Amino acid sequence: MILLKVHVAKVLVNKYAVNHGNVVILTPYRQQQVLIKEGLHAPYDDIQVSTIIKSQGSEWDYVILSLVRSLPKEEIEAEPSSKWLGDNLGFLRDEHQINVALTRARRGLCIIGNKNLVELDPTWSALLSHYEQSETIVDEAWPWN
Repeated sequence: MILLKVHVAKVLVNKYAVNHGNVVILTPYRQQQVLIKEGLHAPYDDIQVSTIIKSQGSEWDYVILSLVRSLPKEEIEAEPSSKWLGDNLGFLRDEHQINVALTRARRGLCIIGNKNLVELDPTWSALLSHYEQSETIVDEAWPWN
């Protein structure tokens, strides 16, 4: 999944001639930030990677948002308890972080995550419903080249 975030950033830079400084990859977790940064090699190593919290107050033309959390479909609870949601969604349930993450992009936002998991949270469910109505969701079968 880290490669997908890096690939999207490379496509923006190469195919759409977006300046490296106008792209950021955001993640809720510092360790994920480190792993993504390690996946960016020259000439892409100057693309910014940041945690959501540290991005507060900044904007970029394009934001790639990594939701990090995932589970196989068969392990996702049909009617999860609040504890289960907390254990499996972590910071993704924090409306402040969601707001910060979704408001950093001036021109384009690409959210990469497990739809089946995050839609269990009411805020993400509403967002996904909005994105589906506006036909802005693509799945893993979308051609990424």
